[in-house]
Amino acid sequence: MKLLGKANNRIAIASISRHDYMGIAGMFVDGGQNGTSQGGGYCRHGGEGKIVWFEVPQAFAELYNDYRDSHLLPRKYGMWELKDVKLLSPEEYPDTNSFEWQAENAIWGTNGIDGTQRTKYVHLKDCSKEHLEKIVELCESRGAKEISKFAKYWLDKANIEC
Repeated sequence: MKLLGKANNRIAIASISRHDYMGIAGMFVDGGQNGTSQGGGYCRHGGEGKIVWFEVPQAFAELYNDYRDSHLLPRKYGMWELKDVKLLSPEEYPDTNSFEWQAENAIWGTNGIDGTQRTKYVHLKDCSKEHLEKIVELCESRGAKEISKFAKYWLDKANIEC
């Protein structure tokens, strides 16, 4: 996942969701990641270090589940050693306003097939065709047009591959 955050000569930090203030070593970030379903529509960066785009091995759903569970468990992500990330050149910066970027990082909260499991966020792109059909049905009944368009996109791709 490509993240916008701050870095110094030792660590990189990023905010995963709106109201996710992350601060350490005189740096802070807040507001989530633009172009994601959990972004706050703003990004605040302050303190020492420089604003950077960097890439981490974790996918957005894994980062978001970690953020969401942080009131129950210690967080694993939000801060990375600089040696564990790839700093991106301007040519590698993502277009977070593009449909493709947003579809690639769109997540959905699921409680499992029977609805009894604790909510876990998954990427729409990783959902089965049947799951995507149910998501589209639910979104349309609730008027959730934004997430529905991404579910339809992945459903169309699943139908082409069949």
